[in-house]
Amino acid sequence: MIHSLENIFEKIIEIKREGLTSFLNEVPTLLKEAYDDPNFSKSIIFPKLKGENYSRKLLISDEIIGPAIWAISWPNSSYAPPHNHNGEACVNYIAKGDLLVRDYKEIKRGEKYELNLINTEIKSSGDSIGIDPRINNVHSINSLSESQSLHVYPSYYENSEIFEFSEFSKKYNGLDLYIKKRINLSKEEEYEN
Repeated sequence: MIHSLENIFEKIIEIKREGLTSFLNEVPTLLKEAYDDPNFSKSIIFPKLKGENYSRKLLISDEIIGPAIWAISWPNSSYAPPHNHNGEACVNYIAKGDLLVRDYKEIKRGEKYELNLINTEIKSSGDSIGIDPRINNVHSINSLSESQSLHVYPSYYENSEIFEFSEFSKKYNGLDLYIKKRINLSKEEEYEN
């Protein structure tokens, strides 16, 4: 089979129609098979690294029916803070490097949020990460080396929420609390953390 970004995109649209479970189960295999094809992997242009923060580039999307595929470049020790995808699933394929992924359970505490760590995994080149909003809606990512990853969402969306810790925030029974902040994801950019 000839793998191209457009072919993969069309296949993801078909998988998306089968539902969330199919998306989370089948897209990782599809991406691995495609990325094992040297013609496909050479055709993916990742954004250039710009300093200490990760950089994102939208590769292909359909704003009406979804999905969206983003390429992300991670300098060593860069970080995506705890965030969600507005209830959307996501499959991340690690094309190069090593990423540490932490999943959290969000608990509202007045105007702030407590984040309880529920899982930690290290993923390396050739691995996938499935973000199932029914299980791990809030997660963070740390790069353990210079890395590149593809992020596939079943729907195109422009806003997400990040959780920012403030040293000045009050403690709730001795627990660190976070403030939820809405951010715009609709453009290619470097995320400053």
